[in-house]
Amino acid sequence: MFCTKCGKELPDGSLFCTGCGNKMVATPAQPVQEVQPAVPVQQPMQAGYVPQQPVQPGYTPNMQPYQAEQPTPGMQPMPGAQPVQPAQPKPKKKVPVGLIIGLSCGGAAVILLAVAAIWFFVLRPVKIDLNPYVEVKSEGYNTIGKADVVFDRGAFETEYGEQIRKKYKGDKSLDPVDEFCNDIVKYSLSKNTGLSNGDTVSFTWDCDEFIAKDTYNCKLEYSDFDYEVTNLKEAELFDPFQYIDLTFSGTAPRGSINLKTDDSEELIKYMDFKYETSNGDEFHLNNGDTVTVKASCFQGEDWLLEQYGCIVEPSEKTYTVENLPKYLSSLSEVPSDVVEKVNEAIYANYQKNFNSHRELVKEVEPLGMVVMYNKDANSWTEMNKVYFLYKVTIQPTKGAAFEGYTGIRYADVIVDDSGSVNINSNQLSFFGNQNNFDGGWYRGFDSLEGIYEAITNPDSADYNMETTVDFTFEEEE
Repeated sequence: MFCTKCGKELPDGSLFCTGCGNKMVATPAQPVQEVQPAVPVQQPMQAGYVPQQPVQPGYTPNMQPYQAEQPTPGMQPMPGAQPVQPAQPKPKKKVPVGLIIGLSCGGAAVILLAVAAIWFFVLRPVKIDLNPYVEVKSEGYNTIGKADVVFDRGAFETEYGEQIRKKYKGDKSLDPVDEFCNDIVKYSLSKNTGLSNGDTVSFTWDCDEFIAKDTYNCKLEYSDFDYEVTNLKEAELFDPFQYIDLTFSGTAPRGSINLKTDDSEELIKYMDFKYETSNGDEFHLNNGDTVTVKASCFQGEDWLLEQYGCIVEPSEKTYTVENLPKYLSSLSEVPSDVVEKVNEAIYANYQKNFNSHRELVKEVEPLGMVVMYNKDANSWTEMNKVYFLYKVTIQPTKGAAFEGYTGIRYADVIVDDSGSVNINSNQLSFFGNQNNFDGGWYRGFDSLEGIYEAITNPDSADYNMETTVDFTFEEEE
C-alpha cells in the first residue's frame, strides 16, 4: 500500500505513514484470481494492441497513479502475465476544522479591532473634567467681602485644546476653545457680595451638555461644591463724631440744630449727617428733646472701605436739647419789675403824647395782664401774646370827663435761663382804634368789653389764655 499523501510505499495494514505521519485508511484486500494458461488464439491480433508488461520488483510509481489498460473484450491474457493492481488516486488535502475556525475568529478580531480603533480615535467622545480648572476666591473686608470665580483657561487649553479643535464641528473661522468656554463653561454663585468670614457660598454649574456633545463631541464631567469665605481683612473704625460740633439755637419750642465739621480730617468730607428727633421736627425743638444724629458716607460704605480701609463706627449718636431760651407761656414768668417799668412807661407816654395838654389825662390805672400762649408748639404763628391793659380817665377841654381803655401788646416774648424777659418798656406798641375827643385823641377802646373782644378774636381758639383782669361785664338792660 502507498501513502495517499506523500506516495511512500508502506506495509499493508499500516495505520500511519512513516514518512509524513498521515493517517492511513484501511483498504480491503482484493482476492487474487488464479490465471489459467491462455488458449492460443487463432484469430489475428487487433491492430494497436500493446501487451501489458509485468510489474518488476522495486518499481516506484509516479505521482500520477498508474492506469491499467483494460483488455479488449474477447482477448485472452498473455501466458505468464501477472495481474496488476490499479494505482490508487492521491486524495486531496483536508484543511483542519480548527484552522478554519481560528482563521475566522482572527478575521473577526481584526475587523473588531479596526472598528474599535475608528471609534477610539475618531468617534469616541472626549471626556472633559471641568472642576480642576475652576477656583472660588474671596477678597475685600469682612462684612462686605466679595467672591469671584477664576477659570484657568490656559491650563484647560493645554489639556484639552487639541482634542477640542479636532472634534469641533462649528465655524472654522472661530477659535474652538474660545467658543467652548463661552458657550458651555457656565456657572453661578449663590452669593458674591456682602460676605463675612465664615459664610458659605454655593458654586453651581450650568453647562450646556447638548452643545458639548453635538458640536464638540465631548462628554462633560463636573460637580457642584460649597466654598467657605475666609481671610477677609478687618476694617479700621472711623468715629465721625470726634470731628463735629453739634449745638442748638433758637427759642424753645422752636429750637434748631447747628452742626459744624472739622474739615482738617479728610474723611469727614465724605460724611453725610441726618437727624431724627424725639418730637419728629428738627426745626421745632424744645429743651429736653433728643436728637439722634446718623452718619454715613455719601459715596457708599463699600467705597469708603475700599478706598480707606475703614467703616463708620459708631454710625449714630444721641444729643439732648438744653439751655435754649423759651417763649413765655404763663403770667408767673413775667418779673414784677418788668410790670412796673411798663406801667411807668405807659404813664409817661400818655403825658408826652398829649404835649401841652397833659392836664387832660387825669389818671392811668393798670387793670392787669393777659398772656395768650400758642397751643401748637410747631406753629409758625406767634408763640405768645402779652397784653398790659389800662383804664384812662380823660378830661376834654369841653364837656365832662370820660373813661377809656387802652393796652400795650408784645408778641413772642422770650424768657432766658436767668428768668429775664425781652420786654422793652421803651418800645410800646399800643393797640386799638383812634378815638377823638374835644382837645385830643387816644388809641384804645371805649369799653372793657371792646378790648376783650379785640384780644380774644379771631384766633383765641388757637391759644391758651391766662389773665389777671376781671372781664366781668354788666348785662345791658
